[in-house]
Amino acid sequence: MSQPTDPSTPPGYAIGVKAVLMRGVLGGTCALLIACASVTSFDKSVVASAEAKRSRAISECRQSAIDGEFRTLAAYFDCDLGADREFAAAIRLTPMRVFESYEHRVRALAISADTGAAQLNRVLASKRMMEVEFWRSAMGGAVPKGSGL
Repeated sequence: MSQPTDPSTPPGYAIGVKAVLMRGVLGGTCALLIACASVTSFDKSVVASAEAKRSRAISECRQSAIDGEFRTLAAYFDCDLGADREFAAAIRLTPMRVFESYEHRVRALAISADTGAAQLNRVLASKRMMEVEFWRSAMGGAVPKGSGL
């Protein structure tokens, strides 16, 4: 993967993202610590098929990142969030606003890394923590298979 020529990209950023992805530190979906007291529900009968589809989509996102197709962390997170959104819709997660809140916060986190307002390693650690907390709260303690969590 070549170093991006975009002057807004921090030096070594793309190489660092590739190394992190290759080590598997950036595990699966985007997550967020949700301070939400709402009770969620979902269709358990479709979880297995939705997990398989989500796992394939996450793998494609990771490979695209390794291949250098994403110039920013936000672009990678958008791919990842797309897989999560499809999964949440497939299992009929309700209320969907719980996912939308998670999605919004993960995007803000990625932007903070892309603009240099936050260090990449801290962003990735925060994302992982958000991810675990979101899925556990949304799915009653379960985390989708293939998420690396």
